[in-house]
Amino acid sequence: MAKPKKKDKPWWGIGDSLWGGETFESKETKPLIGVVAGDKFRVEKGPKNTTLVPHPKNTGTWKDSHSKRKPIVLSGRVRTRNLRAFKIMVKITKGSNPTPLFLIERKNRTIALSDDVNDPGSSGGTASVER
Repeated sequence: MAKPKKKDKPWWGIGDSLWGGETFESKETKPLIGVVAGDKFRVEKGPKNTTLVPHPKNTGTWKDSHSKRKPIVLSGRVRTRNLRAFKIMVKITKGSNPTPLFLIERKNRTIALSDDVNDPGSSGGTASVER
């Protein structure tokens, strides 16, 4: 594997619009991806990776499989026509197999959780998220 260019690292950091420690709240209920309006998620940057942690009091199903001790790891940037997207593997319900989803930052700087990397917006698997 080729070593990343210096300008490509860090891909998450100061000056980044998705800085670790930021909290997001779902604006929509999307049962297909297990998210309910009002569910909160926190981005946390650790020494080894950046993660997405669902709030333990969420009504959606992610909290049953993921927590601060078992976070959702952002596995890196994915090519998209949006500003950028990060792949995440989520166990939507407790005991289910991991499902590939995306944390997307659109060109207008809004955020979404989606099952489609290019996020057409009409999908039942796309939830808009507020900062």
